[in-house]
Amino acid sequence: MREVEGTKELVKEICPTCGDHDSKEYTWMMFPGSDTFARMPFHAVHATLEKGIPYFTS
Repeated sequence: MREVEGTKELVKEICPTCGDHDSKEYTWMMFPGSDTFARMPFHAVHATLEKGIPYFTS
């Protein structure tokens, strides 16, 4: 998506949890059961935490 950087977005999503969020604002997320950290957009982090992370079982 770097090629569209700097363009004005046509549709603005309003999230009921974080409101009129800045989609480019990043935060750190630690995955449960591991020492793995990821730098992700805030909206993606809270959406992932609300839905829960699926665990793979054999």
